[in-house]
Amino acid sequence: MQLFMNKGEKMTSHLNITDTYIDTSDIERIFLAQFLNANEAIKIDIIKKIKPEYFLNDTYREVFKYFRAWCLKESDETLSKYLFIKEQKSKYGRLYAELNSEFMTSANYEYYLKQIISKYKEAKEKEIKELLYKGIIPFPEATQKMNELKNILETEEKTDIVNDIFEEYWKGVDCIETGWTSLDSMTGGLHNGELIILAGAPSMGKSVTMLNIAENVARKGKETLIVSLEMKRNALLNRLTCAKAEINASKFRSRTLTDAEEEKYVKALKNEVLTLPLHIVDKPNMTIQDIKTEAINLQKTAGLDFLVIDYLGLIKPLKPMNSKYLEITELTRDLKILAGELNIPVMVLCQLNRTNADRKDKRPQLFDLRDSGSIEQDADIVMFVYREEYYEPTTTNTGKITISIKKHRDGTLGEATLNFNKAQQKISEPKAFLNVV
Repeated sequence: MQLFMNKGEKMTSHLNITDTYIDTSDIERIFLAQFLNANEAIKIDIIKKIKPEYFLNDTYREVFKYFRAWCLKESDETLSKYLFIKEQKSKYGRLYAELNSEFMTSANYEYYLKQIISKYKEAKEKEIKELLYKGIIPFPEATQKMNELKNILETEEKTDIVNDIFEEYWKGVDCIETGWTSLDSMTGGLHNGELIILAGAPSMGKSVTMLNIAENVARKGKETLIVSLEMKRNALLNRLTCAKAEINASKFRSRTLTDAEEEKYVKALKNEVLTLPLHIVDKPNMTIQDIKTEAINLQKTAGLDFLVIDYLGLIKPLKPMNSKYLEITELTRDLKILAGELNIPVMVLCQLNRTNADRKDKRPQLFDLRDSGSIEQDADIVMFVYREEYYEPTTTNTGKITISIKKHRDGTLGEATLNFNKAQQKISEPKAFLNVV
C-alpha cells in the first residue's frame, strides 16, 4: 500500500465518494506531518478533537490510528496490532524523513483540523443524501443521521474567530457566480444567506436575466431551484432551449422551425437543458411556507445551492392585509429569514412601478420599487435590469442590457452592460470585456 499519493491522484475510501477527495490528500498529509512534529500538549489537544474515521484516505486513517495510540503510550504489544505497523513498518524511517520538514504550531493546527472535519462532513452528508436518493435508507433515518453528524461535529470543532476571518481573507468564501465576470467582479459572487432582489419594469428582461443566471449556476454543478409563480415549467424550458440552440423563440411559437432547427432544438433540450441540476416548480398562489417546504425537500434529497423566485408580487401572503405595503414588508422579512435558514443565496424578482417612464432619465432607482415596504432594507443586494432601446428605439446602443447594482450591503455599487439577444432570449458577456479580463 502506497503511503503517499501524488497530487490529484484518486484515493480510495470507506465512504466511496471519490469526487470529494481531489484536494483532501494534501490536507491530511500535512496534518499528519505537523502532528508528528507537534509538542505533547498540542498532540493531546488534537486527539481529543479528532477521530481516525475523519480521515477519508484509508492509508492516512491507519497512520493516524497508530500515531494516536503511540501518543497515548499504548504498549508495544498493542501497537504491533495496528495495520500501520503490520504493513508500513519498513517505511517508517522514510515516513519520518518526508514529514520532518512540517511543523505544527498553535497558530496553524486549528486550520487543518477544521479542514479535515469539514471534508469529512461534506463526504458523509453526500453519502447520506445518495443513500436516501437511491431508496436505501428512509427519510426519517437520513434525517437522524444528518442530525447526529451535525451534533458530533458541533461538539468536536472549536471555533476560532481570528482563524475564521483570515481563512475567508486568504482562501475566499463559497459563493455562487452568475457566470458574467463583469457582474461577479462587483458582487464578489452571491453568498449564502443573502437575499438578492432583481428588479425591473415590465418587458425589461428580468425573466431572461433570471433564467440565464440560473442556467450559468446550474452548469457549474450547483443544484438550482426556480419557483415560478407566473410562467409554466415548459415555457421556461423552451426559453432555455431556444437560447442554447440559438433559435429564434418566435419561430417556435409560430411553429415555423425548419427540420434542421427542430433537430437542433431536440438535441439541445435532451443533451443540454434536461441534464442540468435545475429544478422548476410552477405552482401558482404559493405562500412563503409553500416555497420553504419545496426548498427544504429538495435540499434534503438532491441538495440545494441556489433558489430563485419569480416573482415577489405573486407570493401569496400568509395573512392577507389591507395594506399592500405591509404585505410586502412581511414577505421580504420572511424571505431574508428563509435565505438564512436554507444557508444559500435567494434571488427574488420584483416588478417596478412605472414612474420612471415619466422621467427624462428612465434608469431605475431604489425609489421605483413597487410597494417597496422593506425591500431595500431587507435585501443584501438590489439589482436593476434596464434596456435603453426599449425607451429609445432609435438609439444606436441596441442589443444591450444593463444590470446596475444600487444596493450592496458588503460591496461596491456599479453596473455591468451585457449583450442581449431578445430573439434567442440569451445574455452573454461582451467580447471586449472578455479580452480585457
